[in-house]
Amino acid sequence: MKLDNFAKFLIGAGAFGVLTACSNDIDVTPDNPAGEGRSAYMTVNLRDVTSGMGTRAGENPEDFDDGNFDDGDANEYAINSARFFFFNASGTYMCEASVWNGGNLSGSTTDNITLNGNTVVVLENLKENEENPRYMLTVLNGDGFTPEATLEATATKLYNWQNTNNTEAQGRFVMTTTSYYDGETEDANGNKLTPNHLDSFYYATVLQPRNFVEGQPSDEDFEMPGDNAPETVQVYVERLAAKVEVVLGNLPNKSTYTDEAGKSHDIYKLEATVSGTPNNEGEPVEGATDIYVEILGWDLNATAPKSYFSKQFDNFSFSSSLHTPWTNWNNPGLYRSFWGAGIGYGQAVQLPQVTVDGEGNRVVTPGTLDYVSYNDIADNLGVRYANEFTNKPEFYTKENLVVPSCVSHVVLKARLCDKSGKDLDMIRATNGVLYLRDDRNANGVNSRGYLSYVLGNANTINNLNVWYLVEEKGSSTTETLPDGSVKTTYSKESVFRQVDASMVKLAASGKGTGMVKVVPNLPATGENGAAMVYATRNADGTFTSFDAANNLSLATAALEKALNITENRGDAMAYTGGASYYPIPIEHNKLVGTDATTGYKEGYYGLVRNHWYKLTINKLLSVGLGIFNPGEGSQDDNGEIIIPNDPKDPSLMVAANLKVLAWKIVSQDVDLD
Repeated sequence: MKLDNFAKFLIGAGAFGVLTACSNDIDVTPDNPAGEGRSAYMTVNLRDVTSGMGTRAGENPEDFDDGNFDDGDANEYAINSARFFFFNASGTYMCEASVWNGGNLSGSTTDNITLNGNTVVVLENLKENEENPRYMLTVLNGDGFTPEATLEATATKLYNWQNTNNTEAQGRFVMTTTSYYDGETEDANGNKLTPNHLDSFYYATVLQPRNFVEGQPSDEDFEMPGDNAPETVQVYVERLAAKVEVVLGNLPNKSTYTDEAGKSHDIYKLEATVSGTPNNEGEPVEGATDIYVEILGWDLNATAPKSYFSKQFDNFSFSSSLHTPWTNWNNPGLYRSFWGAGIGYGQAVQLPQVTVDGEGNRVVTPGTLDYVSYNDIADNLGVRYANEFTNKPEFYTKENLVVPSCVSHVVLKARLCDKSGKDLDMIRATNGVLYLRDDRNANGVNSRGYLSYVLGNANTINNLNVWYLVEEKGSSTTETLPDGSVKTTYSKESVFRQVDASMVKLAASGKGTGMVKVVPNLPATGENGAAMVYATRNADGTFTSFDAANNLSLATAALEKALNITENRGDAMAYTGGASYYPIPIEHNKLVGTDATTGYKEGYYGLVRNHWYKLTINKLLSVGLGIFNPGEGSQDDNGEIIIPNDPKDPSLMVAANLKVLAWKIVSQDVDLD
C-alpha cells in the first residue's frame, strides 16, 4: 500500500530532524544529500500505557480492573508531534528523528497522530562501521526540548512540562517513554526474551538489530509490512503531568442565601459557633453566632516548578530483596510503574521564608516548591494539572503527622459567613475559641471582640498601665473674704481613659499564613487635631504623663510590653472577611498505610505523573485555616501565599476514598477539619 500521511525527517549523526509538510503520498526523497553515510529505517508503534489495561496501584497485577483506568478527555491525549532520540549501547547520544504519520486519535482534528498506529522513522548519515542505535527515548508534544550528550543526562533533564489548561493554543500534554523495570521473560519454549526495557536504562526502549532495515523506504509503491520490513518497535508512553479533580459530594447541613445581585449561594452550617457575649472570657462554651461555610474554588499548592524528562526511580528496586516502595509498585506486564522520585526526592523541602517588614507586610523568599495566594485560586471546581512531586515520609512528617506544606496538596478556598451570607471577620485564639475580630453590638448588648479579649488579659497579667487624656475639665469656686471682696479659685481636672481596642491592631506574625498578633496602634493626634497625651496611673489615682518630647513612643513601648502575653505570641489565626482554606494532602496509594513504629510508609502521599487524583468533599468539620491578608485580587495585591506549616493528623482533616486511574485515577473522599 502507499505510504499515506507520512512526513520524513532527515537525521544526521548528532543533528536534529526538520519537519516537512504533511500530505498524502508525499515524496520521501531526502531533502538533504545522504552524503557518504548509510541509511536505515524502522517502524514504531506508539501506545498510551493507560489505554485499555491496568490495575490499581498496590493491587495484585492479576486483578485487572479497567474501572480504575480512564483515557481522560480527548485533549489530554491529543498529539501534534512525535520525536525520537537515539543512543548507542553505552548511552551516548547519536541522533534524533521526528515524524508525524497523520492519524487522528481524538477525531477532532486532522493534524493529530494516533497512538496505536505504525510510524516510520528514517535515520540517515549513519557511519558505515557504526552499529545501529541501542536505545530510544520518545517524546510526544515536546517541541523545543533538546537532548543531552548521554541517555542518563537526557532522562534527568529538568523542565516545566505541566499543562495547566490543555488548549491547542497552549500546547498538548507532553508524553515520554514510560519508566519501569522489565526483568527477564521467557517464550513458550523457555527461551530468554529481550525485554522492552533494560533495568540499567529503565526509561528507554531497547532496540534490536531486527528492528532496522538498511537503506530507506522507496517513495514509489512503498509497502509496510513486507518481506524487507523491520520488526515494529513497541513504545509505551505516559504523560508527565498529574491530573487532580475536586468535586463536592452530598455535604450535610446545606442551606442557601441570595445576594444583592439576586444570585443564589450554597452554604453549609458547621458544628461550631463564634464565642458568645461577653466572649465567655476564653472558656470554650457554646457561642452566640452560627458559622456557615461557602466553598468558592480550589487549586493545587506546594507544586514542583519542574519535572524530570523521564520518571526516576532513585534507589528503588524491582527485586523484593532490595529497596522497594511497596509490593507491585512496578508492573512490567502493564509496561508501567506506579511510583517515582520527584525533584528533591530524599531531601527536606525548603519552605518559603516569611518575614515581616516595619509596616507589618510579609516578605516572602521562595523555597523548593510553588505556593498559591488566596486570590490566585479560581472561583470554580473542576480539574487542575501539575508536575509530579514525591518524597520520603521522613521529609513531610513531624511527630508522625503530615506537614501539608511539604507535600503537594489541594487547597480548598472557602469563606466563613453567617446564615444570611454576611462575612464573619474572625480570629481563632490560641485556646481554640473563635472570636469576632472587633467589638460588635448585637441586640443592644456589647460583645467584646478578640482585640478587647487580648487587652483584657494583658491588663490582668501585666497591669496594662497606658492611659490617654480624654478631656480637661475646668471649674471655679468663689468665697467672700472678711473685707467683703470675692475670691475666685480656678481648678483643672484631667480625665484619662485606659487604652481600648481602637488603639491596637492585628499584624502578621511571620509564622506562616493567617498567623497574627495584637500590636499597638496609638494615634498621634485626637479628633480635634491636637496631639494625644498618654500617661500612667499612679497608686493614689493620679496620672503622670510620659515625657512630652517622646510621649507617643514611650506609650507605644509600654503598651507593647503589656501585650507580651502567652496568647499574643503570634499563634492566633485570622479569618479576614471570613477568608478560609482547607489543605488536603494528596494520598497517592492509600493501601500503603502507616506503621505503628515507623510512621508513614513510602508511597502514601505524592503527586505522580500520569495519575488522575479525584477528591470528593463529603463533610466540613471545622472552619479550616485562616487568611489574614486575602488581598484585593489585583496584580499588586494578590494576598499572602498559603503555607500550611502546622502538622495535621490526616484522619482528622482528610478521610479519603482514593481512586487512582491511569491516566491512573486516584479518587479521595474528604471530610474537612
